[in-house]
Amino acid sequence: MAATLFKRKTAKEVLDKSIDQSIDHKKAGQTMRSESRRRTESAKKAREVELTERRVPYGAGPMDRHWFAGNRAASHVVNSLHLIFPDGERFFIRSVNHYRKQIQDPVLKKQVRMFMAQEIQHGVAHERAWDTLREQGFPVDEFLESYRKNAYDRLEGFVNRRIGHWLSLSTTVALEHYTATLAQTVFDTGVLEHDMPQDMRDLLYWHACEEIEHKSVAFDVMQELKPGYFKRIAGFIMATFQLLGFTIQGTRFMVKRDPECSFWSFHRDFFRFLRRGGIKFFLALPLPLLDYLRPGFHPDDHENRMIAAEQLRKQGLPVSESPI
Repeated sequence: MAATLFKRKTAKEVLDKSIDQSIDHKKAGQTMRSESRRRTESAKKAREVELTERRVPYGAGPMDRHWFAGNRAASHVVNSLHLIFPDGERFFIRSVNHYRKQIQDPVLKKQVRMFMAQEIQHGVAHERAWDTLREQGFPVDEFLESYRKNAYDRLEGFVNRRIGHWLSLSTTVALEHYTATLAQTVFDTGVLEHDMPQDMRDLLYWHACEEIEHKSVAFDVMQELKPGYFKRIAGFIMATFQLLGFTIQGTRFMVKRDPECSFWSFHRDFFRFLRRGGIKFFLALPLPLLDYLRPGFHPDDHENRMIAAEQLRKQGLPVSESPI
C-alpha cells in the first residue's frame, strides 16, 4: 500500500515537474520572441534615420592655450581628442568601406555613404584646430607621426593581416558606441557649459550631435555579416584599450610640451574640473557604456536623437526629420 502511494506520489511529482518545465520553455520562447521583435524594431528605427552632411566652419576660431575655462587638464584632454580624432575617423571609414559591397539593404547603403561623409567633415573640423595648436607652439606633427605609425601602420595593419578585417569593423562599432555615449553624457550633464570660445563649443556640440545621429550605422553593417557575440565583444575590448591608451598618450604629449603646465598644476586643475561637473560626467558613463555587453543590444535602444536634433536647430544647422 505504502509502495503504491509512493509510486503515485512520484508519478504526480514527475507530472508536475514536466508541466513546470513546459511552462518555463514557453516563457523562454516568449522572451526570445519578444527580444527578437525588440531587435527588429530597433533596427527598423535605425533605418528610418536620414543622415545629412553638414559642412561647418568650426575649429578655426582663436583660442587661448588653456581654452576650457582656464583649466589645463580639461583643455589638454580635449586637445588630445583633436589630435586623434581625424585619423580615427578615417579608420572608421576604411573599416566600414571594406564590407560595403556585402551590404544588401539599399537604405543601409545610403546611410553608409552619409556616415562616411559626416566622418570626413569631423576630421576636417578637428584638423583646423591643429593649426591653432601649432601657432601656440605645440609640435603637433611630432605626435601625429608616432600616433599614425603605432595605431594604423602597425596595429591596424597587424589586425587586418593576421586576425581579419572583422576585428577592425568590430572595433569601429564599439568606438561608435563610445562616442555616442560620450555625446549623450555631454548633453545630460552640461559638462561643456563652461567658459570657452563659442567656436570650440559649437564644434564639440555639432560633432556630438552627429555621433548620436549615425550611432547605429556601423553596427547595422556588422549585423549584416552575422558576426556573433564573441566578435562584437572582442571589438569592445580592443576599442577600450585604444581609446584610453591614445587619449592618455595625447594628453601626456600636450602637458609635457606646455611650459605653463606642470604635473602638479595639471592634477590640481583635474580635481577642480571634477568638482565643477566632471564627477557627474564620469559617473554617468559606465552604465550606458556597459550596456553594449548585453547580448541583445542595439544602439537605438537608447533613444536620444531628439536631443541631437534640438541642439542642431540651436546652432542653425539642418535637421533631417523625414525617413529615407
